[in-house]
Amino acid sequence: MAKSQTDKPKTPAPTKRIVLSATNKGGVGKSFFMTHFVQWLKFQIPAVKFRAFDPDHANRTLMRQHPDVTSFLDVDDELNLDEVVRCLTDYELAVTDGLGSQQKKTFGAWVRDVNLFEIAPTIGAAITYVLVVKDNREVIEQALETAEQTPAGCDFVVVVNRQGLRTDQPLTLWNQSTTRKLLLGRGAIEIDMPSCPKPMADLLTHIGVPAHQFAANAMESVSLDTCAHQRFVNLTRAIDENLDRAARLLLPASALASRG
Repeated sequence: MAKSQTDKPKTPAPTKRIVLSATNKGGVGKSFFMTHFVQWLKFQIPAVKFRAFDPDHANRTLMRQHPDVTSFLDVDDELNLDEVVRCLTDYELAVTDGLGSQQKKTFGAWVRDVNLFEIAPTIGAAITYVLVVKDNREVIEQALETAEQTPAGCDFVVVVNRQGLRTDQPLTLWNQSTTRKLLLGRGAIEIDMPSCPKPMADLLTHIGVPAHQFAANAMESVSLDTCAHQRFVNLTRAIDENLDRAARLLLPASALASRG
């Protein structure tokens, strides 16, 4: 007797996760966010077993700031991207920075080639796309294209880059966009990437470390006065609070369980 639909084995709930920076625009703050995301994982979620990947030939931001947990990912050979999936044999979370304008030619082609959204359930993995957006029409339109071309089953975390804006200043284009409505309708979590004053941003770029190290007074080579130090404390506190809000779409199930 043929089995009925109800007799089919259920796909087990995913216990692992792939987090992929999916913004198709350069210079919007992808690496800034991913750097602080990895820092948050290392120090706020120490129990999680993860590996980060940096595909950026030019800057290698993750490689420079987190060499202990990051591998370089040479996307000139598409087969190298398979390591993002293979690493889940030993880790429960794979985190991958993006490539901006080359995103569709590299990660987009790889996702289609390996049918990532089809194989994810077979390896017990959930997939999260991180979309960094600004109040810029081109960025918003590209985010819409990504959302429309991504099948159901993908989680989205939208990171609103507030660089240069006041805390209470609205992002008019983004707030009124079809893109935002579509993503929120698909269950996306929207978080802020707080504005970082230019002198602080320049210092972070020049020294090449996350803001958390300044907040922790861990930079022996840099002396900060009380006010400057407190600004880094406030920045990192705000980043961590936003990451906490998106934790259920950024962490594997085991790490979520350990947080209670």
